[in-house]
Amino acid sequence: MEDEAYYQIVSDELRDNQINQALWTKAIAKSMGDEPKTKAVYIQLRVQQLMQETIRHRTESEDATPAPASAINSIQEKLGTKATLALKIIAIIALILVILNASRIGQWLRSLMG
Repeated sequence: MEDEAYYQIVSDELRDNQINQALWTKAIAKSMGDEPKTKAVYIQLRVQQLMQETIRHRTESEDATPAPASAINSIQEKLGTKATLALKIIAIIALILVILNASRIGQWLRSLMG
């Protein structure tokens, strides 16, 4: 999201009188009670807060999605060494299928199968 979008959000919040009171108090302290400066400081603080929230949400969603390697490792831990060989075979078969689907050979084989 571009920073203009964050400023638009803050502008809408101010228009609708939806002010984060803790952040407004912080803005008053930073502006030494100067009211026109308070609003400007609040806007800067709120935009920074929105940007940080976006980064935090992205990081949390990336952390929540298990990497394929870690998923395979957890399966291997649960099932033991016999599963390791089976997983390798499945991975090889999956890779072959991907290659076949992405190539002309895959199209040719699919045409033969009906």
